[in-house]
Amino acid sequence: MLEHQDLKLELFIDSEGERGRFTHLCLEYDNPEEVSDHAHQLGYRRWVKKGPHRVTHFIWDKSGNMFEIKRKEIAS
Repeated sequence: MLEHQDLKLELFIDSEGERGRFTHLCLEYDNPEEVSDHAHQLGYRRWVKKGPHRVTHFIWDKSGNMFEIKRKEIAS
């Protein structure tokens, strides 16, 4: 997890795959459903994972890169 000012970058490294390849990029939004729906309407592949405490959206770009879109957590 890298953090600078208001930007957090979380990289997941695939230790079994190619050296240095990341499996996906995670982005937090206040409105992940809108972001996910918009991407889906534009023709991007999407999978919505409904967990017991959180709904996570996964979107793939035209090159096959995966982006995890989740709700921004409010710091207490």
